[in-house]
Amino acid sequence: MFDARDRQNTAGSLGFGLAVAGLVAGLFFTILQFPSLTGAGKFPVKGSAETEAVSSGVIEATFSDEATLDYTEKLRRTFPAAASDLEREIRRAVDRGANEVELGLIVLQAGTPEIASSLDRLSKADVDYPNRIIDLTSSQLNALNRSGAPYCMGDDLMMFAGLSQQELYRAVFDRVGHGAGLYEYALAINGILLDAIHDARLHPVLHSRLGAPDQGALQQLGFALMTNPQLVQLLTTEGKSRSEMDAVLAETNFCELGTKLISQLDTLPDTTKGRLWGEALRQIESGRWRYTLYRYTGY
Repeated sequence: MFDARDRQNTAGSLGFGLAVAGLVAGLFFTILQFPSLTGAGKFPVKGSAETEAVSSGVIEATFSDEATLDYTEKLRRTFPAAASDLEREIRRAVDRGANEVELGLIVLQAGTPEIASSLDRLSKADVDYPNRIIDLTSSQLNALNRSGAPYCMGDDLMMFAGLSQQELYRAVFDRVGHGAGLYEYALAINGILLDAIHDARLHPVLHSRLGAPDQGALQQLGFALMTNPQLVQLLTTEGKSRSEMDAVLAETNFCELGTKLISQLDTLPDTTKGRLWGEALRQIESGRWRYTLYRYTGY
């Protein structure tokens, strides 16, 4: 047993809000659908809330940390078939002598296809869930920044660009595998999404479309973000030489920048945040988010 401790005034402001929300949501769901890091990969059969989840006890016998046990319990409740698949996968991995890193990655991948295919359900989740994601992410970025971990600085992130696929996998293992600092955070984010899906099945919230009441709040958000010195510096390097762009990226503390951006996002009224959340997820589900982002921002 072991402990396994991202034009016009009205159109422009609404579009900027969509871009922010779409970027955040898009990062989450790009990560969720990342190919298997442990081989050919296997996506569990989609579960049903009505299917009875029967635990074989293999998770409890293999893991002792609260983060893993809490996540797998939420998975049993929300997608029982995926939880059963996870238990079978863990049993096979233990039998072949898989190490702690691989076992942790198997847990991280469990349920992610089901989450990614539940965007419509997630778009009807209460605003409490995106608020929980915002709070957790802000706390994690602050903790990483204080710790001096390498994840925050641009020069560390730039390292990924030159890696081969095998080297990239190893770098990911170092950051999100068992014992790595991001393991519990990744499980917690997926756990919040499972909670949101489960709650939205029982108590769906039909967020209205973004409209005039959101305009002022989004204009203020856009102004605050676009006057952030670090963000302005990053944006103004576009089109410059590669060496100039790399120099700016290398010196950027993305944990610090991310904390500031998230704190600004958190100032939005809950009603606006709920509508942004719902709209961003609807755009991603429909496949129109790239068009919407281009339409409002030109990118």
